[in-house]
Amino acid sequence: MSSSEVDLEKCRIPLAEITRATKNFSSDTLIGDGGFGMVYRGQLSNHWKKQVVAIKRLDPNGYQGTKEFHNEVKLVSGFNHPNIIPFVGYCDDEDEKIIVYKYATNRCLDYHLRDPDKRRCLTWEQRLKICLGAAYGLKYLHSDVGDDSRVIHRDLKSANILLDDNLEAKICDFGLSRRSPRNQQDTRVCTKPSGTRFYMDPVYNERGRLSKESDIYSFGVVMFEISSGMMAYNARHFEDKELYLIDLVRSYYDDHKLVDGLDKLIDPTIKDLIHMRSFDKFNEIAHECINFDFRKRPTVDRIIKTIDEALNIQLNGFDSAAYSEAFWKGLLPPDYKEIIERAVSPLGFASKKELYFCLSDSHILLDRGYLSFQLDMESGKKSYMLGAKELLIDWQDEPRYWEWGHTLKSRFSEVCILKSVCWLSIRGKIASVMLSPYTTYVAYLVFRTTSNSEGLSVPAKTMVRFGGIKMETENVYLQRPKASEKWQENDVFPHRRKDGWMEIKLGEFEYNEGDVGEIEMAFEEVKRLNWKHGLIVEGIELRPKTTDQYSPSVKHTYTNKQRERKMINKSTSLPVLPKGYLSSVLSLNSARKVLRKCTTTIKIRN
Repeated sequence: MSSSEVDLEKCRIPLAEITRATKNFSSDTLIGDGGFGMVYRGQLSNHWKKQVVAIKRLDPNGYQGTKEFHNEVKLVSGFNHPNIIPFVGYCDDEDEKIIVYKYATNRCLDYHLRDPDKRRCLTWEQRLKICLGAAYGLKYLHSDVGDDSRVIHRDLKSANILLDDNLEAKICDFGLSRRSPRNQQDTRVCTKPSGTRFYMDPVYNERGRLSKESDIYSFGVVMFEISSGMMAYNARHFEDKELYLIDLVRSYYDDHKLVDGLDKLIDPTIKDLIHMRSFDKFNEIAHECINFDFRKRPTVDRIIKTIDEALNIQLNGFDSAAYSEAFWKGLLPPDYKEIIERAVSPLGFASKKELYFCLSDSHILLDRGYLSFQLDMESGKKSYMLGAKELLIDWQDEPRYWEWGHTLKSRFSEVCILKSVCWLSIRGKIASVMLSPYTTYVAYLVFRTTSNSEGLSVPAKTMVRFGGIKMETENVYLQRPKASEKWQENDVFPHRRKDGWMEIKLGEFEYNEGDVGEIEMAFEEVKRLNWKHGLIVEGIELRPKTTDQYSPSVKHTYTNKQRERKMINKSTSLPVLPKGYLSSVLSLNSARKVLRKCTTTIKIRN
């Protein structure tokens, strides 16, 4: 379908409709920005089928001017492909330059890759499928747009690959795109270089010569972002130098200078879940894409074929029965469906295996965002943190004494900040049925102190009570007393966690199936009338007690292979495979070896 077949008048959306949908371009509806302008989310009226849309409003002073605007409208109005973002309409009333697209619920690929928590939930299979979809979209642009022409995108990057409900890739942002004759065997157009620096073909950037192979180069950069988890525009320190992603790639493949280079090019969040033949095949074709000689870059068809092969290797490379849906379902907590329903944000997963690693690799906010949930990496048991909003803190709703605020380093939207009190009491409760049975849990108060904090180096006591058993600890301090003051041997002090917060143990308890009741936890000062300030309370965390004390407060130096051997040794002495045995630190290859070593029938313990 060519753009000439589209009646653009029927695609014109009145400015009043756009203004209503964006609440007069309110910041509440803003979802993105760039050198071109702003992007807003909105819902159109009945006349426009109540579509949820992304509204791209070009900045009059941005790099995308009137010419680029009309170019984009003419191009996208004629596109029709599942891997190209659908065009809805446009508006040029009152000198506005607005293009309206269908809204992609999972935003852009860049959004997921640059956030460590979101990246962990993006499995290797999903990444391959996203890349495959984007490659099909690129093939359409280069050969199937009609009118015997091709479209060269000129700004292909992870920020311009959108993801829908099913994580299906949709190429977007065609403001810099150029249409050229397809029947020219080696199309090159002399033009002023435009695009994004770190994704730009050096042949095009340095000589101003544009070809479809320029898009292939950019696509290769995106492929390396997908496999490495490193953004093209973020530098890393290596041997006293700052290297960008493509520098690292060339050091490994071309210069052979990068020691252990392969480790630098694998995203550590999914390293143990990648079939290496799949990874190698994917990266080899990506490396061909960024060849300085554009004539040696692969065709889109060969890229598609290779990614498809890499995907099949990943999907079929591990044929053990342990990797069936039934197996991974057995590793999930019995109430996993309820946990999913209670989640504040939708969880992206296509299988029980993906769900398992999603729950164990990142914190999931439940119940209005006041409760955090995660499967413990080491044991597969449930862990929770009650946010400050879920705690009972004396005078917490009195603005004179406490205030609610936000810190970027917290998993919760609000933390409780101490202004000034003379008596500190923090308590929390949780129902035992929410926990994993046959587990010893440890409760911790998680907090920070400000640089000007005072009055926190005084003794307090902690308490955990459950099932008629009460555990108390005295001489607990939020801050160490001054060196001049004498410390007691049994004094308890906080520890710093890997996430930057401090934690202090409140106590521990054992929960067995059938035990009913609430676990009560408390931190209270022994002496009153001691004024203090500068405390930031994030919450109370409950996590399983493990034999090696694997916790956020302990920095382990185990390599992945050491962890695999450790867990293999543990499993070979057990006739029953413990629930949660396979964690995100255990590779699929090792898991298969483990299962072969277990000579008895494998059962999943509830």
